[in-house]
Amino acid sequence: MVTNIQKYNEHSLFESMMARFDHAAELLNLDPNLYKILRTPSREIAVNMPILRVSGDMETFVGYRVQHNVARGTMQGG
Repeated sequence: MVTNIQKYNEHSLFESMMARFDHAAELLNLDPNLYKILRTPSREIAVNMPILRVSGDMETFVGYRVQHNVARGTMQGG
């Protein structure tokens, strides 16, 4: 038996999560204005971290933190 969850794109974690959110919003008959607010991130932070490998090569990694909704107050954790 194939569930609705299995039909989502499992190759991209973000796309899979957003598809699940869209499906839940549809099932809940979420108000379109609230849907727009919840689907759009409040903040996005990207940092670049240069790392010197043992081989002597320099490689840069990108880290992200996205906060989707701060309606309940300051976010904690990380």
